[in-house]
Amino acid sequence: MFISGSFGSPIMYGKNRDYVSYSAIILWEKKPDQYRRQYYEDAPRLDNIYTRLGKEIHEKLEKNAEFFSEIDRTGLREQEIITTISGIKVKAFIDYIDLRIPLIRDYKTSLTPWTPSKVLSHEQLPFYSLLVENEMGIKIRNADILWFETIKKENNIKRGGVKINLGTELFLSGYYEIIKRPSPITIAERTRIKKWLITKAEEIKIDYAKYKATNN
Repeated sequence: MFISGSFGSPIMYGKNRDYVSYSAIILWEKKPDQYRRQYYEDAPRLDNIYTRLGKEIHEKLEKNAEFFSEIDRTGLREQEIITTISGIKVKAFIDYIDLRIPLIRDYKTSLTPWTPSKVLSHEQLPFYSLLVENEMGIKIRNADILWFETIKKENNIKRGGVKINLGTELFLSGYYEIIKRPSPITIAERTRIKKWLITKAEEIKIDYAKYKATNN
């Protein structure tokens, strides 16, 4: 679907960016200057040991059947969703959708464990539920987190009595856990997420229009 703004031009949320995503909106909320650098000015995206490990795990779960082979992979993996909500183009890559239950699953890595209460407050899950129903017509209320425990190792040496850090390594401990959302995703949650999406997309749209007007 073609989304139009004034004079028939597409609504833009950054340079060559006619859509929003959950991670982009969170970045806008927490660090608007970083959002502007990344999406208005094409600055390099955040890349560190945490993001690299996350990408590696996603790729292995998708392509390597021997990697944690006991984890069920029969559902839809890395499912791309592109949909339009209230005139806003939204894009997401959902880690796992099981249409038999049905259920949405998000993969996470961290040093500290995920808990049911943390899963309950994780708003990316109702966000995904909203997108799936809007685009696919499937109501998904159940969700969980597949958490991989990580270990951080500091590589330090001493020279002349001074400790020198040679870098930090992050790797999997080998332990994982599936933490279920304690209660189903509600209509009220999805309605609130939709209002949040509309509000933030409007903020970004206006801000980018001002940026273009100032920098042209």
